[in-house]
Amino acid sequence: MYARLNRASIRLVFLFCAFSNAWAAFPDSVDLTQADGNFAFELTGAEDTEVAGIGDINNDGLDDFIVGSRYAQQNNEMPGSAYVVFGNASGFPASVSLATLDGSDGFRMDGVVSGSSLGAQVSAAGDINGDGVDDFMIGAPQQQKVTVDGTLTWAGAVYVIFGHAGAYPAVLDLNTLDGSNGFRMEGEAALDQLGLVIAAAGDINGDGYDDLLLPTYQHEPSGVVYGIYGRAGGFPANLELSTLDGNNGFRAYGFSDVDKLGTSGSGIGDFNGDGIDDWMVGTNINQDQLGVVFVIFGRSGGYGSTLDLSTLDGNNGFRVLGEHTGAWLGQVSDTLGDMNGDGLTDIALGAPRENYTGTRSGSTYVLFGRATGWGATFDLAGLDGSNGFRLDGEGGFQGTNMNVFGIGDLNRDGLAELAVQTIYGQTQAYVVYGQSDPYPANWDLSSVSGSVGFVVLDRHPSLDRAGDVNGDGVNDLILGGSNLGDSPSAYVLYGQNEDAIFADSFE
Repeated sequence: MYARLNRASIRLVFLFCAFSNAWAAFPDSVDLTQADGNFAFELTGAEDTEVAGIGDINNDGLDDFIVGSRYAQQNNEMPGSAYVVFGNASGFPASVSLATLDGSDGFRMDGVVSGSSLGAQVSAAGDINGDGVDDFMIGAPQQQKVTVDGTLTWAGAVYVIFGHAGAYPAVLDLNTLDGSNGFRMEGEAALDQLGLVIAAAGDINGDGYDDLLLPTYQHEPSGVVYGIYGRAGGFPANLELSTLDGNNGFRAYGFSDVDKLGTSGSGIGDFNGDGIDDWMVGTNINQDQLGVVFVIFGRSGGYGSTLDLSTLDGNNGFRVLGEHTGAWLGQVSDTLGDMNGDGLTDIALGAPRENYTGTRSGSTYVLFGRATGWGATFDLAGLDGSNGFRLDGEGGFQGTNMNVFGIGDLNRDGLAELAVQTIYGQTQAYVVYGQSDPYPANWDLSSVSGSVGFVVLDRHPSLDRAGDVNGDGVNDLILGGSNLGDSPSAYVLYGQNEDAIFADSFE
C-alpha cells in the first residue's frame, strides 16, 4: 500500500469565504477498512475491479450496482466476470461475498471465452429499449471476433443487458442474449479493443429513448466513437457497427491534429439548457499532447451517419484544449450533474500531466453548463470560479494515473459532488462538495476537508454514483479496488445527511 496522508488542518485561509455555505456530512477522512455495515460495507471475491451504479434493473424500487473483474477465473480459465448486486432496503452486512450471489440478491456473468477481459469496463445504459426498466452494459475489450475471413484478435465486444422485473438466474449466460433480452456489439477490426471505454449517453437525439456511447481510441488510424440510438421493438442479437446509418446510430472519427479519439467519453445531460441531452469525447493525444475534449450538443433527429467534429462552431458544440504541452487533457473526463445549483449539468475534465503545483501534479477543470456564450473553442484560462474552476494536485506526480468522477449528491443538499482519484504517492480519493456560491478560480486538493469535502483513504481506482442502494433517500458511492494483498474487491459508502453522526473509529 502507499503511504497515507495525515489530513491535519491544511486549509488555505483565503478559501474560507468561498466555501462558507457548504456543510460537512462526512469527517475530513474516511477509512473504509473500518466498514461495519452502518456507514459502509465491503465486497469480496473479485480483484482489480471496475464499478458502476446501474439504476434499478430489477424494478423493485431500489438502485442496483455492478462490479467488473477482468481477471476473474471460472473453471480454471480467465474469462473475466461481472457481478450485479441488487439494492436492499434492509441494508447490507459489513461484508458481502460476490461469490455467493444466488439470483435473489444479485447474479454473475462470465466472459464467453477465456481471456476476453469481461468486466474491464461496466456502465449504466439508461433505458435503451423504452420498457421503463433500467439497462446496463459490460465491456470485454480482449474478446476475439470470428468472421468468414478469419479471427480478429482483440477486436473487443460490448454486451447490453436489458433490465426486467422478476427473477434473474444466479449466473446469466451472455450467449443467450437474443435481441429481446439484450444484445452484443463487436469491434470492427483487430486490436480495436471495443469496450475499453463505454458510457450511457442519455437521449442525445431527442426521440425519447436513451442512447449509448462507445469511444474506441485503438481504432486505426485516429480513433472513433460510436453512438447507438435506443429504440423500442428490440435489437438484433449482434448489432454490427458497420450498419450504423444515421437512423440507428452514428460514428465520429479523429482527424488531422486529433489522434486516438476516445480515451474518455460520457453523456453529460443537458449542458446548454435546450432540453436535449449532450455528450463529450476526449483524447489525450493530439498535437503537442495538449489533449482535447469535444463537447457536442444534442440534436433532434441525430447527426447523420458520420459526425465531423471539426465542424463544431459554438452553436452545435465546442472543443476544449489543454493549457500546456504534454498536459494530456481528455485522458479522463466525466459528467457531474448540477454541482453549482443553476439547473444545468456540469462536467469535469482531467489533465493528469499539468504542472501547476509540481511536475505532473495534475489538474481537474470543472466547466459549469450554461445556455449561451459558447464559442468554437473554450479557453480554460478563462475559468474564474463563476463559470468553473481549476483544481490542482497537491504536489509533483500526483496527477499520474489521476481520474475524475461525477458521484452524485452524497450529502442530500441537492447539489452534485466531484471526486478526484490520485493513484501515485498519496493514494486516495478527494470528494469535493457541490455549492451554489462561486468557487475560487484556482485551488488545490490540500483544501479538501471540512465544509469543502473529505478524503477517502487508500487505493480505489474506480468510483461511481451507486444510486440509493439501501432505500434511505440518499445517493451512495461505490469504490472499486485493486485487491492488493488481502484488500476487499470494492466498497459502498452510504450517503449522509445532517442527521448522520460518524464515530471516531470511522475516520
